Amino acid sequence: MTTTLPRGRGESPGDLAWEDPPGDLKLVQAQYIVRHGERAPVRRRLLQADPPMPVRWNLCHATRQFHHSVLQKGQSADEFVSLHAKIHRTVEYAHEPEPTTGDAGDCLLGELTDLGRVSMLRLGSKLYGLYGERLGLIPRDASQYVPGMFYFRSTYMERTLKSLEQLMTGLFAGHAPTFVPKLYVRNVGEENMLPNVRDCPRLAELIRRFERSAAELYNPQLAALDSVISPHNNGRPPRVDGQPRLSGLIDTIRVAQAHNIPIPEPFKDPETMALMEKAVVQEWFAGYGAADPEVRRQFRSLSIGSFLGSLYSRMEHAANSISPLRLAVYMCHDATLIGILQSLECFNGHWPDFAASIGLELFRGNGHDKPSSTSYPPNPDEPTLASEAPSNYFSVLGFGFGLFIGVALSSHGATSSCMA
Repeated sequence: MTTTLPRGRGESPGDLAWEDPPGDLKLVQAQYIVRHGERAPVRRRLLQADPPMPVRWNLCHATRQFHHSVLQKGQSADEFVSLHAKIHRTVEYAHEPEPTTGDAGDCLLGELTDLGRVSMLRLGSKLYGLYGERLGLIPRDASQYVPGMFYFRSTYMERTLKSLEQLMTGLFAGHAPTFVPKLYVRNVGEENMLPNVRDCPRLAELIRRFERSAAELYNPQLAALDSVISPHNNGRPPRVDGQPRLSGLIDTIRVAQAHNIPIPEPFKDPETMALMEKAVVQEWFAGYGAADPEVRRQFRSLSIGSFLGSLYSRMEHAANSISPLRLAVYMCHDATLIGILQSLECFNGHWPDFAASIGLELFRGNGHDKPSSTSYPPNPDEPTLASEAPSNYFSVLGFGFGLFIGVALSSHGATSSCMA
């Protein structure tokens, strides 16, 4: 555990920022919320920039040849057996008059890249290095694993599913190669690791409101960047609600930087990028800090409250000795991490990197009546994140190599508020 404040964007050092806790505390559970690994952009942007961004992102060689589960017919007409077939995947581009075939290693838009796979493998290895080899939270002998000791869940998107598969490989391959863990995924309408605007009209309304207010606040300031950004953006000025949206420009630049692809000179200026980042953070996440306490409470509850509640529930079950869970990993998105940090009022304003993570650790104390002095007391005017739990337990929250704060969490009912 550490008590330093977050300075970066959720980077994970080799020891995952661990510092030994006081001797009378014992680690009993760790939960990690992880942004997926590096990916290709989700849209084609800045194609007329100097230098131009790639039309084709040739960063996905690991997926060119892969084994895919298939069903093959068995000996009888009604018998089928599951096998693995080797498939050669090629990206096809819908050009006129005939489609064209991409090069080996071309990525689909938004696809996890080779670098993203490596990042996830390394994070899995780090998790075992800390919680297995160093701390013994995870048994080194796979024969000591019990049902419910691990929980792995991903959102339904391909890049998060593949990221979690790679992380799990890094976690288990070295010491438990025959262990077959379960990976859980939910249908879109039941997913709570992302704001569910499709099934929550009230949340969709609030998000649109804050998008408009961010444009009104920051578009005049962004006009100062027109002369340097527009020449690289097909003559279009950078705007929160522009075409492409400002968030899309930043995303494309961040993807290029992550893969050491040259970017236009104006995007290398720290002040330019800081202004653009502030505008996009305001657009996406201002609702978490709304001036109106009721709007702020509702936004947090509808956006991330259900997921926060599930995190707390797993800690509570461990504290009450009704769950064997020792390690949980949730593979999600930047919006998930920022939503959690905003709701706990410890967001540092920096957009999380690919593979950024939040660690939530539960300790058992001997004779502790309350959390240690590193605890973060909830604001009584905010929607409470506290709940009753055994007094000799407390949790520690960590963002990348920085923040560790004792907190308690609870769920908030959100269904009725969705229709408000």
